[in-house]
Amino acid sequence: MADLEQLQVVSVLTFFNSYKSDADVLDMAIYTQHELNLSHLKNELADEDNEFYLIEDLDEHVILAYTKLTRTPEFEGVRPQNSNELLEISRLYTTRGFAGHGLGKQLLQHAEKRAQELGIQELVLCAWKFNFGGLKFYKREGFVTVKEMDYPLGYELRPCPVMYKHL
Repeated sequence: MADLEQLQVVSVLTFFNSYKSDADVLDMAIYTQHELNLSHLKNELADEDNEFYLIEDLDEHVILAYTKLTRTPEFEGVRPQNSNELLEISRLYTTRGFAGHGLGKQLLQHAEKRAQELGIQELVLCAWKFNFGGLKFYKREGFVTVKEMDYPLGYELRPCPVMYKHL
């Protein structure tokens, strides 16, 4: 696996690139300093309910995209219908310049395969309401919106659809 510092850099850069046009800089800084700091990422990597899957350029030794998957008994009030757990796609990040090259689809296919290996039949995620490209992608891949939640970004609450897919 790529080193922790590289995972942090990719996480912060992709997060900033995705949300910088519509978010307060202070809110972005608060979020990334809390949720994407090295200690927090290290704890996420050590948590047995989390799995990270990276797509790397092995020649250049850089992360091109990654997903963080989390096994959970429920997500924002959404409970599994056909098993004991859901598999949450907590992050699905593609670095700038590689969006539209099929990496997101590869990450999603990995999530589906991993869920099936774990005996989990349902995926869940949340995406920012104004992430039109992401929402279109998830809908095209069979996800449906089941509710909306407010996701904290610094001091701001952002509306985010909770999306669900039965495998």
